[in-house]
Amino acid sequence: MKTSILILVTFLGFSASAAYGQSRPLVNADYDASDGAKANIHVVVNADGSIAGFGRWRYPNPEANIDIDIDQWDISADGKEVYLSGRISIGSSIMARYVVKLIDSGEGQTAPEPDRESYVIIVNHPSWNLNNPIARYYLDNPSAWGLTEWFPIKGGNIQAHKIKN
Repeated sequence: MKTSILILVTFLGFSASAAYGQSRPLVNADYDASDGAKANIHVVVNADGSIAGFGRWRYPNPEANIDIDIDQWDISADGKEVYLSGRISIGSSIMARYVVKLIDSGEGQTAPEPDRESYVIIVNHPSWNLNNPIARYYLDNPSAWGLTEWFPIKGGNIQAHKIKN
């Protein structure tokens, strides 16, 4: 009888650690945005494809603070561009849906250019997500906004981790 209890306890301990190991980081970002905000975005992808995490941009005026819930993600084939979508709030107001793109250009002095972030593009419509071709067009084409490149971060880092979606 003691052997059975020992095996059960060992099995439960192994299962819990195996389940924990199935979550993988998608993006970890802590940086100073070009508009002066302090940005923190941390997302993990679970084995079933579900995600957990948060995103926030903090400004001196709390009513300008941005918080995002993330319900959809994608990553480029080279693992450098992370796309996020979900619900957004600014200050104390919920503003509907957003899409955003984060670009990891490499690490430290070896990076060919700075990490970058797109606009956080907000649209008050339930179909505004990463499956919307117009949303993807705006994220992949800064020229649609009259820009040549997306905004370089001022300090900190964006780290994208290649995961298959």
